[in-house]
Amino acid sequence: LLELGVFFGASMRMWEEYFPRAEIYAVDIEPECGKFATQRAHVIQADLSNREEVSRLREIRPQIIIDDASHIVSHQLLALFTLFDVLPSGGIYILHPEQYSDIYRDCPLDAYEVCSRIARIAARKVPDDDSIYADDINRIGMAAELVSIMTGSVVFIRR
Repeated sequence: LLELGVFFGASMRMWEEYFPRAEIYAVDIEPECGKFATQRAHVIQADLSNREEVSRLREIRPQIIIDDASHIVSHQLLALFTLFDVLPSGGIYILHPEQYSDIYRDCPLDAYEVCSRIARIAARKVPDDDSIYADDINRIGMAAELVSIMTGSVVFIRR
């Protein structure tokens, strides 16, 4: 499991309990989050706005990815566009977009709009997005088995 965002480490402890045999990898920009590491829960310091640092996370090859980090749209899209392809068939990607504050929206499309476009392509299996993110939206939409959009979360399952 790869979780983007550590905060106070509560979710890391939850995942360790919920998945008693899993290796948990959690990413945060703050170095002091390293204090939450355990034998099975590893903390990686990385900046999710840095393409190279996000790309290095591909080496983990997780079955589940949860993005609950900065909630800044550009960070979330970089992570989704970079990491979705490393999921195995049946792998799960959970994104927690910011829904209330415009200060997180630093892109032409917000995370919900991008996810809606991905969902349309996943449902139709026709790569027809023509937005600024078309290549990534079409690629992920064609590779997604399911996209479920709800208040506060978007869940993707890889085909």
